[in-house]
Amino acid sequence: MSEVIHERGHYWRADEIAECLKVKESTYQELWGVVKLYENKPRGETPGEFNYCLAEFGWDKLSDEAKVDVNSALMEA
Repeated sequence: MSEVIHERGHYWRADEIAECLKVKESTYQELWGVVKLYENKPRGETPGEFNYCLAEFGWDKLSDEAKVDVNSALMEA
């Protein structure tokens, strides 16, 4: 099953979801795995800042279980 990301996923980054929302440990690890993929991409104005929302970059890298968990967390945010 390929979950469609919650609309808030177009505004939240993977690291923000991992750190600020209540997700399972396995989802947390997957989200930080997505953040590692940003390393060679252009950064924002602040050193180290990433501007990639999860919907645009990384959603397809998450397992179906993590997608359900993220959507649940985004609905509660």
